[in-house]
Amino acid sequence: MSTFCKRIFFQIIIILIFTTNDVFATMSFNAECPDEFEGTATRVFDAETEIPGEGLGHMAKWEIHFDVLSKIRGNVKNLTVIRILKHGPVKFMEGATYTVSLRNGFLCSAKIID
Repeated sequence: MSTFCKRIFFQIIIILIFTTNDVFATMSFNAECPDEFEGTATRVFDAETEIPGEGLGHMAKWEIHFDVLSKIRGNVKNLTVIRILKHGPVKFMEGATYTVSLRNGFLCSAKIID
């Protein structure tokens, strides 16, 4: 086999390895969110969290309190509290109703209900 063919072969293998891992990561991420509910955000406020470790500072977070309207699946409490990064991709509004998926209290997804 020529050097050119070997190089193309290895490039294809590397591409397949990286794309396969992304697909499996996405599949397992969606499958590993066992708690889901519909709830109304009753309180949304700043919550500063200290980063573990000496001199690392603080992270800006939002703390959101939900009044759970219906449990879709999993172990969800009637009053659920989550913390998310303040400058993250998800924004919550007080009084709005959401479908929320969690894993060990961490947010997997949230969708506002019209």
